[in-house]
Amino acid sequence: MTLDPTTRQQAILLYDRFTHEGMERRAFMTEMAKASGALEPRMPQPSPLLIARKADVTRLITRWNDALADSIAAVNLFMDLSRDRRKTGIDTLLSRVGTCRAANDFDVVENALRGEWTIPCERGVLRVWVTLAPTMPPRVQYLAVNQVPTAEPPKRRGICTG
Repeated sequence: MTLDPTTRQQAILLYDRFTHEGMERRAFMTEMAKASGALEPRMPQPSPLLIARKADVTRLITRWNDALADSIAAVNLFMDLSRDRRKTGIDTLLSRVGTCRAANDFDVVENALRGEWTIPCERGVLRVWVTLAPTMPPRVQYLAVNQVPTAEPPKRRGICTG
C-alpha cells in the first residue's frame, strides 16, 4: 500500500518489473479503483491568508474604505480597473441589492490563493471572485463582483485528473 498524492488515500500498487505488461496492469488497477469510487480527488483548501483576505474583501465591498483597499490590493489591481471605476461599480451593485450581510464560507476554492464566495444581501446576492498574488504578503491581484440570481449555484470548475 502507498499514499496516492492526488487523492491522499491509500492505493494498492502492483510491484512488477518495469515492463510494458506491468505498467498496463498498474494502469488497469488504477482505473478500476477510480471507477469503483474508491479514489476520490482531493478538494483544494483555502490558505489562512485567503480566508483573511476574504473577510477583508467582503468588508471592502460592504463598506468601501480607500485605506483598506490600498492595504489589500496588489500593484496591478487598480491598473486593471481604476479605483474610482471599481468603487463606482460596487456602489451600483449595492444600490440594486441593498444592505449586505457577512459572507458565508467559500463556494469554490480553486487553490490556496484563489476562491469564490457569495454575499447575501436584502434584494439579491453578490458573487465575489478573488485571486491573490503569489507575493509576501499575498495581496488581491484579481477581484470581480457580480450580482447573481439567488438560486443560481456556483459553477464548479473541472478537476484535472491527468
